[in-house]
Amino acid sequence: MSQTLAVDSPERARVMTMAVVRAAEKLGLSGKDLATILGVSEPTISRMRKDEFRLEEGSKAFELGALFVRLFRSLDAITGGDGTVAHAWLR
Repeated sequence: MSQTLAVDSPERARVMTMAVVRAAEKLGLSGKDLATILGVSEPTISRMRKDEFRLEEGSKAFELGALFVRLFRSLDAITGGDGTVAHAWLR
């Protein structure tokens, strides 16, 4: 089973990073805001957006990213997919 985790870990990192970036885009968050949420630098967010950096599984930023995606999914469900309402709620 540990071999499976090692093989899947880079894929989970890629998927989580993409999910975080897309959720932030849909909520209209700036790089600065997302950097604050994840506890990383703005240049790191820029690299995430260009697929040059991925959140490392087990890191604090990965955990915060997972919580952020959960928040986004909950807001999306509550607001019926209305990004304007979700953005207003987040602010």
